[in-house]
Amino acid sequence: MRRPSLLAAVLAAVVLSASACSDGTVGADGEVTVSGRFEGPDGRALAGADVVLLNPRASDDGPPSVELTAGTLAMACLAPGPPAECEAAARTRTDADGAFRFELTGRDVQGPDGNPAIVHLAAAAPGGGPAVGARFQVARRSLTVPTLGLWAPDLELTTGRTVRGEWTARETGSIERLVFFAGAGQGRAGSIVWIADGRPTLSVDPRVLEDSVGTAAVESLGSAEGDGTTFRLTYRSRPVAYTGQGGTPASRLLECTPEPCAVTDGDLTAPAQGESAGGGEVSVDLGSSMTPTLVVVRGCPATCDVQTSVDGLTFRTVGSAATPFALVTPVLSAPVRYVKVASTTDLGALAEVSVWLT
Repeated sequence: MRRPSLLAAVLAAVVLSASACSDGTVGADGEVTVSGRFEGPDGRALAGADVVLLNPRASDDGPPSVELTAGTLAMACLAPGPPAECEAAARTRTDADGAFRFELTGRDVQGPDGNPAIVHLAAAAPGGGPAVGARFQVARRSLTVPTLGLWAPDLELTTGRTVRGEWTARETGSIERLVFFAGAGQGRAGSIVWIADGRPTLSVDPRVLEDSVGTAAVESLGSAEGDGTTFRLTYRSRPVAYTGQGGTPASRLLECTPEPCAVTDGDLTAPAQGESAGGGEVSVDLGSSMTPTLVVVRGCPATCDVQTSVDGLTFRTVGSAATPFALVTPVLSAPVRYVKVASTTDLGALAEVSVWLT
């Protein structure tokens, strides 16, 4: 029997290797490119724009320490004082044609289990202003992001007895929301204070902003298909400044458990990882019997029950928070001393529980 020649063996190996890569799937050590193009609000190429691409799940250290219910983490990486996760971000700028290109490896776009992770991409107008972000999986060695254009509505924000946001909606049927971000000295800059879902004109209870100071922007959510991939898109307007005039709740700086507990400290943004005790319950001691008229639950990671108690031993559910930013109006027959938030999910990242009497 004749043995195959060395040349034939080499050729066979090359064929097998080419066959294994012919489907374009991503290997851990393989080269990966992500490219695309950005346009300004006028439809023209957006040159000189900062572009960030980040894989928040590149390690097994747990979820990112910032709230991701608005925009993408890559958007936070474009803001001043970005979170620590942004240190691992890939960065570039668009060229004169608005084009960008990232040259990566398979590990850059995979999770700890080796499967494609959801990566976060964002670009913002030079000098600050509107931004656009996309979340998607990179399951092939070369991926082209659909052309993304900035959205620049003029947001008019008035604060007083009612907070009112007015803007021109992006398109019929789009999901839109008003997002309030903390400013310097009011928690971590760029972190979320409140999200109000709705289309213009949108009214917000001023108590949810309390005495915070920061910026607000309107977001429009959508999706696009391209290159065999679904892209979840967030369009964010230019931010405008706001000063909360809701005052301070009765629960501000009161004792809460388990310790360390940060849900009454007045920082309306989620605590950094490790700053607050974990567990499925957080309880606020009002110090004496009171009759709450509103409980604001901020940053609940899943469905949370709001419960009250006279003695701290027997609790009664008076409402539920089904979204990360929720208002609960309890109907009470008698004053209570304790307000508890309970969930089947760990509440270590719960931002604030504000109890109002008026």
